[in-house]
Amino acid sequence: MSGARRAHGLALVFALASCAAPPPPASKPAAAPLSDFGRLGEAFGAVKANYIAPVDDGALAASCTSGIQQYLSKLYPPLDLSDVRSREGAPALDQITTVLAEAKQRRPGLEDRPLVDACLTTMLANLDQRSAYLTGDDFRELQGNLETAGIGFELKIESGFPVVVSVIEGTPASRSGLAPGDVIVQIDDAATEGLSLREVVQRLRGKPRSAVVLTLRRAGVPEPIRREFQREIIRVRSVISRTTPEGYAHIRVAQFQMYTLDNFAHALKSKYGDGSKPVPGIILDLRNNTGGLLNAAVGVTAVFLPQTALVVETKGRTADASRRFHAGPEDYSRTGAPDPFKGLPDSVKSVPLVVIVNARSASGAEIVAAALQDHRRAKVIGERTFGAGTIQTILPMGNASAIKLTTAKFYRPNGEGIEGNPVVPDLLLPAAEAAPPSGSTEDQALSKARALLGR
Repeated sequence: MSGARRAHGLALVFALASCAAPPPPASKPAAAPLSDFGRLGEAFGAVKANYIAPVDDGALAASCTSGIQQYLSKLYPPLDLSDVRSREGAPALDQITTVLAEAKQRRPGLEDRPLVDACLTTMLANLDQRSAYLTGDDFRELQGNLETAGIGFELKIESGFPVVVSVIEGTPASRSGLAPGDVIVQIDDAATEGLSLREVVQRLRGKPRSAVVLTLRRAGVPEPIRREFQREIIRVRSVISRTTPEGYAHIRVAQFQMYTLDNFAHALKSKYGDGSKPVPGIILDLRNNTGGLLNAAVGVTAVFLPQTALVVETKGRTADASRRFHAGPEDYSRTGAPDPFKGLPDSVKSVPLVVIVNARSASGAEIVAAALQDHRRAKVIGERTFGAGTIQTILPMGNASAIKLTTAKFYRPNGEGIEGNPVVPDLLLPAAEAAPPSGSTEDQALSKARALLGR
């Protein structure tokens, strides 16, 4: 898809961890910015043409007008358009523009942009939990062109409240003792109940060194916990490596980013050195890895497989949404970049390998674990993974905005889909044993991986 970026993954608080391929180089000058109504038409057409399943025009129109009504209800005084009716059988875009025109007639001075933004936000969100409308700021942040700061944790919405899922090491969240399971009931002095994930994230973000106060509810603690945090630029270190006492390489991939393959190659080459001393085993740690770039996930897998081995297959409605990715550099190297793994010894293809996963391993991490398991290349240990197996394609639009649209699903080499079908480890561990260590706790999963390699 020209001008598109492919993505999948779970939402993180400060970087939506979506699996995306870098956009292809521009082959023609950028088009002039679209009007807001032109942007609406372009988004509508993109959804109709590319969404993974056929979409009913009436459902899109209803979602869009619902979003407009939600926006108008928050004005002062609120504006109610529930009595507006389009002519029966009118095209969906005509229905939407009728509502927009009526809103502007009843409330002179309303601008087009916030109305169209509200329409697209609800229309995309109602398709599925991973499709989304990206405003200009959202899109610039995804591209790395907007600097925002935060606290450093992953969250989800549960029973109407934001809940901490995991905490990123070395961030304000980890230094303050924020813990998985903490329920955020207030951000500053505003209640969070009923807010969407997007709304919560927007309130948590801010300028570097600015303060935000969270009121938390924690299991076993009777009184609310109130803590102030200073926002920081959150940079997730993609690859962290160390050597175990036995000489095994323990390589953790926290997220699949643009330079993950270079960093992964550097970690491996540093372990192998001049090749005079072979590495006796590798532990690939994918716990809490919720996604990242698709080519990086394919590349990490390809290190350990023959170039002809199938890593993952994608299937969607359009021709370019269906593709098979193999373990060759043409399927993982960035455009114009050399193969980062050139020069690694052949023994890396046969070195004993253990992969550690947990329930927060998702999307790209599941691609890696599933492929290495299906090809009988590694033993997978830990918890069942998350089961996130869809691709989101990022489609840039006018006014620097974009839509993130689910366009395909992933299938592992054995033909099974990953969406809703978690990777089941060869050695299944309880959650407490599979979890990464916290503070001074022992890393039980790592101990079991070391023992497995020593057999």
